[in-house]
Amino acid sequence: MNVKDFFIKNLKWFILGIIIILVTTFIIINRINNHVTLNDSYVNGNYGGNLYNGGYFCEHNGTLFFANPDDKMSLYSASRNFDDLKKISGYSVAYINADDNYVYFSKQDRKGNGAFSFLQVDRCALYRVKHNGKKETAIDHDPCMYSCLVGNYIYYIHYDEDNASTLYKIKINGKEREMVMKEPVIAVYANERYIYYTGVEKDHHLYKLDTESKSKMIVSTREFYNPIIIDNYVYYMDPENDYHITSLNLSTDEKFDITHARADCFNMYGNFIFYQKNREGEEGLYRIRLDGTNEELIASGVYCNINVTTFNVYFSLYDVEDSFYMIPTSGKIVMTKFSPGIENNN
Repeated sequence: MNVKDFFIKNLKWFILGIIIILVTTFIIINRINNHVTLNDSYVNGNYGGNLYNGGYFCEHNGTLFFANPDDKMSLYSASRNFDDLKKISGYSVAYINADDNYVYFSKQDRKGNGAFSFLQVDRCALYRVKHNGKKETAIDHDPCMYSCLVGNYIYYIHYDEDNASTLYKIKINGKEREMVMKEPVIAVYANERYIYYTGVEKDHHLYKLDTESKSKMIVSTREFYNPIIIDNYVYYMDPENDYHITSLNLSTDEKFDITHARADCFNMYGNFIFYQKNREGEEGLYRIRLDGTNEELIASGVYCNINVTTFNVYFSLYDVEDSFYMIPTSGKIVMTKFSPGIENNN
């Protein structure tokens, strides 16, 4: 049998072999492209105080991930001096979380009309993207808000037509999506594997959820709003006292009134609390020490979205888009407009 006859006789086997090689190669490449690196610890994606305030800034290992007001609130990264500005996603973003491999965020629809425009599918979808902007992937296409990374899972308020707003979790690879509670609790303050939250429908007590065992317990039967737990103290807006910012010693159940006026929102870093005071004639953003002393006016007016980092505090004018300002986290108050610019790809 000559070579030609041998080739013709075995042609189908050659073709089959080539097909097997191509299919195998495709499967391997597809698995590599879709591989998601998991965390080996209960890493927390952002500071709870930031996530209460929209989560527009997230500091991770010296890198700042943020919604850039100079570029339609698109996702950017930069170092502390902002000399390496990089655009990561073209979407407008909020509720930013980060680990060593990825950035997670809720896509924000800036074209929606009406107070409930975020409820339309894919307008507040949950996304994952690598630090370099590659492999941007939708983890959940439904409306997702107040997302918080705990280890390999993201906890968030999820909306659908059947159950309305409920607390969900999903693995960072987009699998294992499930409802955690039917209550739409804002569970953004995490300490390793534990999440602290307040009740919504039946009470406003402080609870702790063990994300590993899925068990929950009551920490305090007092009333809370936006609690931040540091050591053995809870700092929160007190519904029992006209939403003054209050601290509670969890060991002694002793309360301390830090501010003597209603707060609309607050955040904290180190020995300072930054808050929007709601008192006629004194409306403004203030800084005050944890012991209630040295209250200082940062800016008169109405501000919100207070986000903190190790070097700056960021905040915006109420109901005015793309209007972020900043002051140093500590030291003398010097307020400047936050305008980092736009990445130059040339």
